[in-house]
Amino acid sequence: MFRVTDGETPAPRDFVPMRLERPEQSFVGRECLAAGLSVYKRRRDLERLKSYPTFRGRSLWVAKAELSPDHGVLLATPPKAIRNSHHTWWWPSALTPESLFSSDGAL
Repeated sequence: MFRVTDGETPAPRDFVPMRLERPEQSFVGRECLAAGLSVYKRRRDLERLKSYPTFRGRSLWVAKAELSPDHGVLLATPPKAIRNSHHTWWWPSALTPESLFSSDGAL
């Protein structure tokens, strides 16, 4: 699985769910998704993110990991209009997500 990070080395700040990152925001109908993290099965699907306002103009990196059932729950959650490899990942509280990921270069 692949995830966008802010630095070459995956750090704890790269694995904060939207629910914790934006506690004041309402996620009506999407609370469960907001508690997980966005990851992708295909690296090429991350390219599209560079055009999103959240990521525009930032230096972005890619982290990769081989996730197993012991690492939590994965659910395919691709946007209907795009149909990419987006998944939402929820991991056990005892796990440190950054320890599973390694750098896969710049985006």
